[in-house]
Amino acid sequence: MKDILIELEKIEDKSFYSYSLEIDRINRIIFNNNSKILKTLSSICMLKLNDIRSIELDELTLNNLSKLVKEETLHYTLKSRLADILWLKIKGKEKIDYLKIAIENYMKYPLTITFENEWDRAISLLISTKGNIEQVKKKLLQTFQQTNDIDVIFINFLDKYNKKNLKYDNFLLISICENKLQNFTSYYDKQDFLERYIGLYNNKDEKYIELINYYEKTIEENNLNEIIGYTNIMNCLHKIKNRQKYNVNEQLKKFQNKKIVFQKNMNFQTIGELIDISGYIEETKQLLENKSTMEVFYQLAFFEENIIDILEDIKENDEDELLELLVGNLGVFDKGRKVLEKINKKENYYANYLHLFLYSRIFPSLKILSEHNITQELIFELCQKSSIIPNDRIEIWSKGIYYGFKQDFTISTSLLVPQIEHLLRMNLKNINENTINHKGNDGIEEEIGIDRLLDKNIKKFNQPIYQEFKLILTKPFNLRNDLAHGLINDKYFQTPLTIYFWWLVFKLIILDIKNSEIKL
Repeated sequence: MKDILIELEKIEDKSFYSYSLEIDRINRIIFNNNSKILKTLSSICMLKLNDIRSIELDELTLNNLSKLVKEETLHYTLKSRLADILWLKIKGKEKIDYLKIAIENYMKYPLTITFENEWDRAISLLISTKGNIEQVKKKLLQTFQQTNDIDVIFINFLDKYNKKNLKYDNFLLISICENKLQNFTSYYDKQDFLERYIGLYNNKDEKYIELINYYEKTIEENNLNEIIGYTNIMNCLHKIKNRQKYNVNEQLKKFQNKKIVFQKNMNFQTIGELIDISGYIEETKQLLENKSTMEVFYQLAFFEENIIDILEDIKENDEDELLELLVGNLGVFDKGRKVLEKINKKENYYANYLHLFLYSRIFPSLKILSEHNITQELIFELCQKSSIIPNDRIEIWSKGIYYGFKQDFTISTSLLVPQIEHLLRMNLKNINENTINHKGNDGIEEEIGIDRLLDKNIKKFNQPIYQEFKLILTKPFNLRNDLAHGLINDKYFQTPLTIYFWWLVFKLIILDIKNSEIKL
Protein backbone atom coordinates (compact mmCIF):
# COMPACT_ATOMS: atom_id res chain seq x y z
CA MET A 1 0.00 0.00 0.00
CA LYS A 2 2.90 2.37 0.73
CA ASP A 3 4.22 2.15 -2.82
CA ILE A 4 0.75 3.00 -4.18
CA LEU A 5 0.46 5.96 -1.81
CA ILE A 6 3.86 7.28 -2.93
CA GLU A 7 2.71 7.23 -6.56
CA LEU A 8 -0.60 8.92 -5.70
CA GLU A 9 1.24 11.74 -3.94
CA LYS A 10 3.17 12.50 -7.15
CA ILE A 11 -0.04 13.37 -9.04
CA GLU A 12 -0.17 17.16 -9.35
CA ASP A 13 -3.71 17.66 -10.66
CA LYS A 14 -6.04 16.43 -7.91
CA SER A 15 -9.22 16.39 -9.99
CA PHE A 16 -10.91 12.99 -10.22
CA TYR A 17 -10.59 12.91 -14.01
CA SER A 18 -6.82 13.39 -13.78
CA TYR A 19 -6.59 10.97 -10.86
CA SER A 20 -8.28 8.29 -12.94
CA LEU A 21 -5.96 8.80 -15.93
CA GLU A 22 -2.82 8.82 -13.76
CA ILE A 23 -3.93 5.83 -11.69
CA ASP A 24 -4.48 3.84 -14.90
CA ARG A 25 -1.03 4.91 -16.13
CA ILE A 26 0.63 3.92 -12.83
CA ASN A 27 -1.11 0.54 -12.88
CA ARG A 28 -0.04 -0.08 -16.48
CA ILE A 29 3.60 1.04 -16.20
CA ILE A 30 4.53 0.00 -12.66
CA PHE A 31 2.16 -2.86 -11.86
CA ASN A 32 1.50 -4.33 -15.35
CA ASN A 33 -2.23 -3.75 -14.83
CA ASN A 34 -2.22 -6.28 -11.98
CA SER A 35 -3.14 -3.96 -9.10
CA LYS A 36 -6.77 -4.59 -8.17
CA ILE A 37 -6.83 -1.72 -5.71
CA LEU A 38 -5.67 0.72 -8.41
CA LYS A 39 -8.36 -0.51 -10.80
CA THR A 40 -10.93 0.05 -8.06
CA LEU A 41 -9.58 3.53 -7.32
CA SER A 42 -9.76 4.45 -11.00
CA SER A 43 -13.39 3.30 -11.17
CA ILE A 44 -14.26 5.26 -8.02
CA CYS A 45 -12.68 8.41 -9.50
CA MET A 46 -14.85 8.16 -12.61
CA LEU A 47 -18.07 7.92 -10.61
CA LYS A 48 -20.27 10.93 -10.00
CA LEU A 49 -20.56 11.63 -6.28
CA ASN A 50 -24.25 10.67 -6.27
CA ASP A 51 -23.36 7.24 -7.71
CA ILE A 52 -20.89 6.05 -5.07
CA ARG A 53 -23.56 3.90 -3.38
CA SER A 54 -23.75 1.72 -6.49
CA ILE A 55 -20.17 0.42 -6.43
CA GLU A 56 -19.71 -3.20 -5.33
CA LEU A 57 -16.61 -3.98 -3.23
CA ASP A 58 -15.40 -7.22 -1.64
CA GLU A 59 -14.00 -7.47 1.89
CA LEU A 60 -10.35 -7.45 0.78
CA THR A 61 -10.83 -4.26 -1.26
CA LEU A 62 -12.68 -2.57 1.61
CA ASN A 63 -9.84 -3.51 3.93
CA ASN A 64 -7.24 -2.02 1.54
CA LEU A 65 -9.29 1.17 1.14
CA SER A 66 -9.58 1.54 4.91
CA LYS A 67 -5.78 1.38 5.23
CA LEU A 68 -5.38 3.99 2.49
CA VAL A 69 -7.91 6.38 4.05
CA LYS A 70 -6.02 6.40 7.34
CA GLU A 71 -2.84 7.66 5.66
CA GLU A 72 -2.32 11.30 6.69
CA THR A 73 -0.72 12.31 3.39
CA LEU A 74 -3.65 11.18 1.21
CA HIS A 75 -5.21 14.25 -0.43
CA TYR A 76 -8.67 15.30 0.77
CA THR A 77 -10.26 14.75 -2.65
CA LEU A 78 -9.62 11.00 -2.52
CA LYS A 79 -9.83 10.73 1.25
CA SER A 80 -13.32 12.24 1.49
CA ARG A 81 -14.76 10.03 -1.23
CA LEU A 82 -13.12 6.82 -0.02
CA ALA A 83 -14.18 7.50 3.59
CA ASP A 84 -17.73 8.15 2.41
CA ILE A 85 -17.79 4.81 0.57
CA LEU A 86 -16.47 3.02 3.68
CA TRP A 87 -19.14 4.74 5.79
CA LEU A 88 -21.77 3.38 3.39
CA LYS A 89 -20.32 -0.14 3.02
CA ILE A 90 -18.71 -1.11 6.33
CA LYS A 91 -20.69 -2.33 9.35
CA GLY A 92 -19.79 -2.04 13.01
CA LYS A 93 -18.42 0.61 15.37
CA GLU A 94 -15.59 1.62 12.99
CA LYS A 95 -18.25 2.95 10.63
CA ILE A 96 -18.60 6.24 12.54
CA ASP A 97 -14.85 6.95 12.18
CA TYR A 98 -15.19 6.97 8.40
CA LEU A 99 -18.19 9.30 8.65
CA LYS A 100 -16.07 11.81 10.58
CA ILE A 101 -13.18 11.51 8.11
CA ALA A 102 -15.55 12.02 5.16
CA ILE A 103 -17.18 15.15 6.64
CA GLU A 104 -13.85 16.64 7.74
CA ASN A 105 -12.32 16.20 4.28
CA TYR A 106 -15.39 17.29 2.31
CA MET A 107 -15.16 20.54 4.27
CA LYS A 108 -11.61 21.10 2.99
CA TYR A 109 -12.94 21.78 -0.52
CA PRO A 110 -13.15 25.45 -1.59
CA LEU A 111 -16.65 26.89 -1.19
CA THR A 112 -17.27 27.46 -4.89
CA ILE A 113 -19.83 26.20 -7.35
CA THR A 114 -17.38 23.59 -8.66
CA PHE A 115 -17.50 21.75 -5.35
CA GLU A 116 -21.11 22.34 -4.36
CA ASN A 117 -21.88 18.62 -4.40
CA GLU A 118 -19.06 17.87 -1.95
CA TRP A 119 -20.26 20.54 0.51
CA ASP A 120 -23.85 19.45 0.02
CA ARG A 121 -22.80 15.91 0.90
CA ALA A 122 -21.03 17.10 4.08
CA ILE A 123 -24.14 18.98 5.22
CA SER A 124 -26.44 16.07 4.37
CA LEU A 125 -24.25 13.64 6.30
CA LEU A 126 -24.25 15.91 9.35
CA ILE A 127 -28.02 16.40 9.25
CA SER A 128 -28.86 12.74 8.66
CA THR A 129 -26.57 11.59 11.50
CA LYS A 130 -27.52 14.48 13.82
CA GLY A 131 -23.95 15.74 13.82
CA ASN A 132 -22.63 19.15 14.83
CA ILE A 133 -23.98 21.43 12.09
CA GLU A 134 -22.42 24.48 13.80
CA GLN A 135 -19.01 23.75 12.29
CA VAL A 136 -20.50 24.01 8.81
CA LYS A 137 -22.48 27.15 9.70
CA LYS A 138 -19.32 28.84 10.93
CA LYS A 139 -17.28 27.90 7.85
CA LEU A 140 -20.03 29.00 5.44
CA LEU A 141 -20.52 32.34 7.17
CA GLN A 142 -16.80 33.06 7.46
CA THR A 143 -16.22 32.37 3.77
CA PHE A 144 -19.21 34.48 2.77
CA GLN A 145 -17.99 37.41 4.89
CA GLN A 146 -14.36 37.27 3.83
CA THR A 147 -14.51 36.75 0.06
CA ASN A 148 -15.71 38.88 -2.82
CA ASP A 149 -16.01 35.82 -5.06
CA ILE A 150 -19.60 35.91 -6.30
CA ASP A 151 -19.36 32.19 -7.12
CA VAL A 152 -19.32 31.29 -3.42
CA ILE A 153 -22.32 29.01 -3.03
CA PHE A 154 -23.63 30.35 0.28
CA ILE A 155 -27.02 31.26 -1.18
CA ASN A 156 -27.54 27.70 -2.44
CA PHE A 157 -27.28 26.30 1.07
CA LEU A 158 -29.47 29.05 2.51
CA ASP A 159 -32.19 28.02 0.07
CA LYS A 160 -31.80 24.34 0.96
CA TYR A 161 -31.15 24.30 4.68
CA ASN A 162 -31.63 27.70 6.34
CA LYS A 163 -35.18 27.38 7.69
CA LYS A 164 -34.76 23.94 9.20
CA ASN A 165 -31.08 23.40 9.96
CA LEU A 166 -28.72 26.35 9.45
CA LYS A 167 -31.05 29.01 10.99
CA TYR A 168 -28.99 32.12 10.30
CA ASP A 169 -30.12 35.50 11.62
CA ASN A 170 -31.60 37.26 8.58
CA PHE A 171 -30.58 40.70 9.90
CA LEU A 172 -26.95 39.54 10.08
CA LEU A 173 -27.06 38.19 6.52
CA ILE A 174 -28.54 41.43 5.16
CA SER A 175 -25.85 43.53 6.87
CA ILE A 176 -23.15 41.33 5.30
CA CYS A 177 -24.82 41.70 1.89
CA GLU A 178 -24.89 45.49 2.24
CA ASN A 179 -21.18 45.59 3.09
CA LYS A 180 -20.34 43.37 0.14
CA LEU A 181 -22.39 45.49 -2.25
CA GLN A 182 -20.36 48.51 -1.15
CA ASN A 183 -17.08 46.64 -1.68
CA PHE A 184 -17.78 45.55 -5.25
CA THR A 185 -16.19 48.06 -7.64
CA SER A 186 -17.94 46.78 -10.78
CA TYR A 187 -21.63 47.47 -11.32
CA TYR A 188 -21.79 44.14 -13.12
CA ASP A 189 -20.69 42.37 -9.91
CA LYS A 190 -23.13 44.44 -7.84
CA GLN A 191 -25.94 43.49 -10.19
CA ASP A 192 -24.99 39.79 -10.23
CA PHE A 193 -24.69 39.68 -6.43
CA LEU A 194 -27.98 41.44 -5.72
CA GLU A 195 -29.82 39.19 -8.19
CA ARG A 196 -28.78 36.24 -6.04
CA TYR A 197 -29.51 37.68 -2.60
CA ILE A 198 -32.52 39.95 -3.14
CA GLY A 199 -34.76 37.26 -1.65
CA LEU A 200 -33.27 37.93 1.82
CA TYR A 201 -34.64 41.47 2.00
CA ASN A 202 -38.00 42.38 3.51
CA ASN A 203 -38.43 45.62 1.55
CA LYS A 204 -37.86 44.17 -1.89
CA ASP A 205 -39.28 47.19 -3.72
CA GLU A 206 -36.29 49.35 -2.72
CA LYS A 207 -33.84 46.63 -3.69
CA TYR A 208 -35.48 46.21 -7.12
CA ILE A 209 -35.00 49.94 -7.69
CA GLU A 210 -31.36 49.55 -6.65
CA LEU A 211 -30.99 46.56 -8.99
CA ILE A 212 -32.47 48.60 -11.85
CA ASN A 213 -29.84 51.25 -11.21
CA TYR A 214 -27.10 48.61 -11.41
CA TYR A 215 -28.50 47.32 -14.71
CA GLU A 216 -28.42 50.84 -16.14
CA LYS A 217 -24.84 51.40 -14.98
CA THR A 218 -23.75 48.03 -16.36
CA ILE A 219 -25.27 48.88 -19.75
CA GLU A 220 -23.37 52.20 -19.69
CA GLU A 221 -20.13 50.30 -18.97
CA ASN A 222 -20.83 48.12 -22.05
CA ASN A 223 -20.79 45.03 -19.82
CA LEU A 224 -24.40 44.08 -20.51
CA ASN A 225 -26.25 43.62 -23.77
CA GLU A 226 -28.90 46.36 -24.03
CA ILE A 227 -31.68 43.98 -25.02
CA ILE A 228 -31.27 41.70 -22.00
CA GLY A 229 -30.53 44.71 -19.77
CA TYR A 230 -33.75 46.54 -20.62
CA THR A 231 -35.68 43.26 -20.41
CA ASN A 232 -34.29 42.62 -16.90
CA ILE A 233 -35.18 46.17 -15.85
CA MET A 234 -38.78 45.73 -16.99
CA ASN A 235 -38.98 42.36 -15.19
CA CYS A 236 -37.87 44.12 -11.98
CA LEU A 237 -40.49 46.82 -12.46
CA HIS A 238 -43.22 44.18 -12.83
CA LYS A 239 -42.20 42.69 -9.45
CA ILE A 240 -42.54 46.00 -7.55
CA LYS A 241 -45.67 45.97 -5.35
CA ASN A 242 -46.03 49.71 -4.63
CA ARG A 243 -46.40 50.72 -8.27
CA GLN A 244 -47.63 54.21 -7.59
CA LYS A 245 -44.78 55.18 -5.26
CA TYR A 246 -42.14 54.19 -7.82
CA ASN A 247 -44.01 55.35 -10.96
CA VAL A 248 -43.84 51.84 -12.36
CA ASN A 249 -46.08 52.45 -15.39
CA GLU A 250 -44.07 55.48 -16.52
CA GLN A 251 -40.80 53.63 -15.97
CA LEU A 252 -42.04 50.68 -18.03
CA LYS A 253 -42.86 52.98 -20.95
CA LYS A 254 -39.48 54.70 -20.63
CA PHE A 255 -37.44 51.50 -20.82
CA GLN A 256 -39.64 49.93 -23.47
CA ASN A 257 -38.94 52.97 -25.67
CA LYS A 258 -35.19 52.72 -24.96
CA LYS A 259 -35.28 49.07 -26.00
CA ILE A 260 -37.12 49.89 -29.25
CA VAL A 261 -34.66 52.71 -30.10
CA PHE A 262 -31.71 50.39 -29.50
CA GLN A 263 -33.24 47.64 -31.65
CA LYS A 264 -33.77 50.05 -34.53
CA ASN A 265 -30.23 51.41 -34.26
CA MET A 266 -28.85 47.87 -34.40
CA ASN A 267 -31.10 46.85 -37.33
CA PHE A 268 -32.76 44.20 -35.13
CA GLN A 269 -36.09 44.75 -36.89
CA THR A 270 -34.82 44.73 -40.47
CA ILE A 271 -35.40 41.04 -41.03
CA GLY A 272 -39.00 41.49 -39.96
CA GLU A 273 -39.39 44.28 -42.50
CA LEU A 274 -37.87 42.29 -45.36
CA ILE A 275 -39.66 39.02 -44.61
CA ASP A 276 -42.66 38.39 -42.38
CA ILE A 277 -41.53 35.97 -39.66
CA SER A 278 -44.14 37.02 -37.09
CA GLY A 279 -45.83 33.63 -37.43
CA TYR A 280 -42.63 31.82 -36.48
CA ILE A 281 -42.07 34.13 -33.50
CA GLU A 282 -45.64 33.53 -32.29
CA GLU A 283 -45.19 29.78 -32.76
CA THR A 284 -42.04 29.90 -30.62
CA LYS A 285 -43.87 31.72 -27.84
CA GLN A 286 -46.71 29.19 -27.88
CA LEU A 287 -44.25 26.29 -27.68
CA LEU A 288 -42.40 27.71 -24.67
CA GLU A 289 -44.93 29.59 -22.57
CA ASN A 290 -46.14 27.95 -19.32
CA LYS A 291 -43.35 25.37 -19.49
CA SER A 292 -40.79 24.51 -16.82
CA THR A 293 -37.23 25.71 -17.27
CA MET A 294 -36.03 22.23 -18.24
CA GLU A 295 -38.84 21.83 -20.74
CA VAL A 296 -37.88 25.16 -22.31
CA PHE A 297 -34.23 24.05 -22.44
CA TYR A 298 -35.21 20.87 -24.24
CA GLN A 299 -37.42 22.68 -26.75
CA LEU A 300 -34.77 25.36 -27.32
CA ALA A 301 -32.19 22.71 -28.19
CA PHE A 302 -34.45 20.76 -30.53
CA PHE A 303 -36.36 23.25 -32.60
CA GLU A 304 -37.12 21.39 -35.82
CA GLU A 305 -36.91 24.05 -38.48
CA ASN A 306 -38.68 24.11 -41.80
CA ILE A 307 -38.03 27.58 -43.20
CA ILE A 308 -37.04 26.67 -46.73
CA ASP A 309 -39.92 28.79 -47.97
CA ILE A 310 -38.45 31.81 -46.22
CA LEU A 311 -35.03 31.10 -47.70
CA GLU A 312 -36.58 30.95 -51.14
CA ASP A 313 -37.98 34.45 -50.55
CA ILE A 314 -34.51 35.64 -49.59
CA LYS A 315 -33.16 34.81 -53.04
CA GLU A 316 -35.29 37.64 -54.39
CA ASN A 317 -33.66 40.14 -52.00
CA ASP A 318 -30.19 41.63 -51.93
CA GLU A 319 -27.93 38.95 -50.45
CA ASP A 320 -25.20 41.40 -49.56
CA GLU A 321 -27.67 43.44 -47.52
CA LEU A 322 -28.79 40.36 -45.61
CA LEU A 323 -25.21 39.26 -44.99
CA GLU A 324 -24.40 42.65 -43.60
CA LEU A 325 -27.25 42.11 -41.16
CA LEU A 326 -25.70 38.76 -40.28
CA VAL A 327 -22.56 40.39 -38.91
CA GLY A 328 -24.48 43.18 -37.22
CA ASN A 329 -23.00 46.16 -39.09
CA LEU A 330 -19.53 44.97 -38.20
CA GLY A 331 -17.90 46.70 -41.13
CA VAL A 332 -14.14 46.16 -41.23
CA PHE A 333 -12.15 43.89 -38.95
CA ASP A 334 -9.02 45.17 -37.23
CA LYS A 335 -7.03 43.29 -39.83
CA GLY A 336 -8.66 45.38 -42.55
CA ARG A 337 -10.85 43.02 -44.50
CA LYS A 338 -14.61 42.95 -44.74
CA VAL A 339 -16.48 39.91 -43.54
CA LEU A 340 -18.61 39.82 -46.66
CA GLU A 341 -15.60 39.36 -48.91
CA LYS A 342 -14.87 35.91 -47.54
CA ILE A 343 -18.39 34.43 -47.83
CA ASN A 344 -19.27 32.70 -51.08
CA LYS A 345 -22.66 31.85 -52.58
CA LYS A 346 -22.95 28.51 -50.79
CA GLU A 347 -22.45 30.04 -47.38
CA ASN A 348 -24.86 32.90 -48.16
CA TYR A 349 -27.66 30.38 -47.95
CA TYR A 350 -26.44 29.08 -44.57
CA ALA A 351 -25.89 32.62 -43.29
CA ASN A 352 -29.43 33.61 -44.18
CA TYR A 353 -30.82 30.53 -42.44
CA LEU A 354 -28.70 31.30 -39.36
CA HIS A 355 -29.95 34.87 -39.13
CA LEU A 356 -33.60 33.96 -39.57
CA PHE A 357 -33.34 31.12 -37.06
CA LEU A 358 -32.01 33.51 -34.43
CA TYR A 359 -34.75 36.06 -34.86
CA SER A 360 -37.61 33.60 -35.18
CA ARG A 361 -36.48 31.05 -32.56
CA ILE A 362 -33.49 31.93 -30.37
CA PHE A 363 -34.21 35.56 -29.45
CA PRO A 364 -37.89 34.89 -28.58
CA SER A 365 -36.74 31.90 -26.49
CA LEU A 366 -34.15 33.94 -24.60
CA LYS A 367 -36.76 36.59 -23.89
CA ILE A 368 -39.06 33.97 -22.33
CA LEU A 369 -36.14 32.41 -20.39
CA SER A 370 -35.21 35.83 -18.96
CA GLU A 371 -38.35 35.43 -16.82
CA HIS A 372 -37.07 32.10 -15.45
CA ASN A 373 -34.53 31.82 -12.64
CA ILE A 374 -31.52 30.71 -14.70
CA THR A 375 -28.67 30.42 -12.19
CA GLN A 376 -25.09 29.34 -12.72
CA GLU A 377 -25.77 26.52 -10.26
CA LEU A 378 -28.60 25.22 -12.44
CA ILE A 379 -26.38 25.21 -15.55
CA PHE A 380 -23.56 23.55 -13.59
CA GLU A 381 -25.93 20.72 -12.62
CA LEU A 382 -27.00 20.43 -16.25
CA CYS A 383 -23.38 20.14 -17.43
CA GLN A 384 -22.67 17.51 -14.78
CA LYS A 385 -25.20 15.25 -16.52
CA SER A 386 -23.33 15.40 -19.83
CA SER A 387 -20.83 12.65 -20.62
CA ILE A 388 -18.92 14.83 -23.12
CA ILE A 389 -17.79 17.29 -20.45
CA PRO A 390 -14.78 16.14 -18.37
CA ASN A 391 -15.17 16.51 -14.60
CA ASP A 392 -12.31 19.02 -14.45
CA ARG A 393 -13.91 21.24 -17.12
CA ILE A 394 -17.52 21.39 -15.92
CA GLU A 395 -17.06 24.87 -14.46
CA ILE A 396 -15.66 26.25 -17.74
CA TRP A 397 -18.48 24.79 -19.84
CA SER A 398 -21.19 25.81 -17.37
CA LYS A 399 -19.94 29.39 -17.20
CA GLY A 400 -19.83 29.56 -21.00
CA ILE A 401 -23.44 28.37 -21.27
CA TYR A 402 -24.64 30.46 -18.31
CA TYR A 403 -23.25 33.73 -19.68
CA GLY A 404 -24.95 32.97 -22.98
CA PHE A 405 -28.28 32.97 -21.16
CA LYS A 406 -27.19 36.29 -19.62
CA GLN A 407 -26.49 37.39 -23.22
CA ASP A 408 -22.84 38.11 -22.48
CA PHE A 409 -21.47 36.43 -25.59
CA THR A 410 -18.00 37.91 -25.07
CA ILE A 411 -17.51 35.56 -22.14
CA SER A 412 -19.42 32.61 -23.61
CA THR A 413 -17.51 32.66 -26.92
CA SER A 414 -14.12 33.08 -25.24
CA LEU A 415 -14.77 30.14 -22.93
CA LEU A 416 -16.53 27.71 -25.27
CA VAL A 417 -14.49 27.89 -28.49
CA PRO A 418 -11.38 26.31 -26.85
CA GLN A 419 -13.58 23.68 -25.13
CA ILE A 420 -15.10 22.56 -28.42
CA GLU A 421 -11.61 22.18 -29.89
CA HIS A 422 -10.59 20.10 -26.87
CA LEU A 423 -13.76 17.99 -27.22
CA LEU A 424 -13.03 17.30 -30.89
CA ARG A 425 -9.52 16.16 -29.98
CA MET A 426 -10.70 13.93 -27.10
CA ASN A 427 -13.42 12.37 -29.30
CA LEU A 428 -10.68 11.07 -31.57
CA LYS A 429 -8.29 10.01 -28.83
CA ASN A 430 -11.06 8.01 -27.15
CA ILE A 431 -11.33 5.84 -30.27
CA ASN A 432 -7.53 5.66 -30.66
CA GLU A 433 -7.58 7.92 -33.71
CA ASN A 434 -4.29 9.73 -34.34
CA THR A 435 -4.29 13.48 -33.56
CA ILE A 436 -0.54 13.99 -33.92
CA ASN A 437 1.48 15.37 -36.83
CA HIS A 438 5.05 14.12 -37.23
CA LYS A 439 7.25 16.81 -38.79
CA GLY A 440 10.23 15.63 -40.79
CA ASN A 441 12.74 13.16 -39.46
CA ASP A 442 13.75 15.07 -36.34
CA GLY A 443 11.04 13.55 -34.12
CA ILE A 444 9.05 16.76 -33.65
CA GLU A 445 5.37 16.13 -32.92
CA GLU A 446 2.50 18.59 -32.86
CA GLU A 447 -1.28 18.33 -32.51
CA ILE A 448 -3.26 18.58 -35.74
CA GLY A 449 -5.22 21.79 -36.36
CA ILE A 450 -8.93 22.36 -35.96
CA ASP A 451 -9.63 21.91 -39.70
CA ARG A 452 -8.44 18.31 -39.63
CA LEU A 453 -9.99 17.68 -36.23
CA LEU A 454 -13.38 18.67 -37.60
CA ASP A 455 -12.92 16.67 -40.79
CA LYS A 456 -12.06 13.56 -38.79
CA ASN A 457 -14.99 14.05 -36.38
CA ILE A 458 -17.39 14.54 -39.29
CA LYS A 459 -16.12 11.34 -40.93
CA LYS A 460 -16.02 9.20 -37.78
CA PHE A 461 -19.21 10.30 -36.01
CA ASN A 462 -21.43 11.49 -38.87
CA GLN A 463 -23.20 14.14 -36.79
CA PRO A 464 -24.60 17.15 -38.70
CA ILE A 465 -23.77 19.44 -35.79
CA TYR A 466 -20.05 19.02 -36.53
CA GLN A 467 -20.68 20.26 -40.07
CA GLU A 468 -22.08 23.45 -38.57
CA PHE A 469 -19.13 23.82 -36.21
CA LYS A 470 -16.86 23.53 -39.24
CA LEU A 471 -18.65 26.38 -41.07
CA ILE A 472 -18.45 28.65 -38.02
CA LEU A 473 -15.04 27.77 -36.54
CA THR A 474 -13.14 27.43 -39.82
CA LYS A 475 -13.83 28.80 -43.29
CA PRO A 476 -15.81 30.77 -44.21
CA PHE A 477 -16.45 32.46 -40.83
CA ASN A 478 -13.18 31.40 -39.18
CA LEU A 479 -14.28 32.17 -35.60
CA ARG A 480 -11.63 30.00 -33.93
CA ASN A 481 -8.70 31.58 -35.77
CA ASP A 482 -9.98 35.14 -35.33
CA LEU A 483 -10.53 34.59 -31.61
CA ALA A 484 -7.14 32.92 -31.07
CA HIS A 485 -5.24 35.72 -32.84
CA GLY A 486 -7.07 38.65 -31.25
CA LEU A 487 -8.75 39.74 -34.47
CA ILE A 488 -12.22 40.21 -32.95
CA ASN A 489 -13.58 43.56 -31.78
CA ASP A 490 -16.30 44.31 -29.20
CA LYS A 491 -19.22 44.38 -31.65
CA TYR A 492 -18.33 41.00 -33.13
CA PHE A 493 -19.06 39.24 -29.84
CA GLN A 494 -22.70 40.40 -30.01
CA THR A 495 -23.37 39.28 -33.59
CA PRO A 496 -25.66 36.43 -34.68
CA LEU A 497 -22.59 34.31 -35.48
CA THR A 498 -21.35 34.11 -31.87
CA ILE A 499 -24.89 33.77 -30.54
CA TYR A 500 -25.60 30.87 -32.89
CA PHE A 501 -22.29 29.23 -31.90
CA TRP A 502 -23.35 29.42 -28.24
CA TRP A 503 -26.69 27.81 -29.13
CA LEU A 504 -24.94 25.00 -31.02
CA VAL A 505 -22.83 24.18 -27.94
CA PHE A 506 -25.95 24.22 -25.77
CA LYS A 507 -27.67 21.91 -28.25
CA LEU A 508 -24.67 19.55 -28.21
CA ILE A 509 -24.92 19.21 -24.42
CA ILE A 510 -28.68 18.57 -24.42
CA LEU A 511 -28.31 16.12 -27.32
CA ASP A 512 -25.67 14.18 -25.37
CA ILE A 513 -27.86 14.07 -22.25
CA LYS A 514 -30.82 12.87 -24.31
CA ASN A 515 -28.74 10.16 -25.98
CA SER A 516 -27.48 9.06 -22.57
CA GLU A 517 -31.13 8.71 -21.48
CA ILE A 518 -30.60 10.89 -18.42
CA LYS A 519 -33.80 12.53 -17.29
CA LEU A 520 -33.56 16.33 -17.20
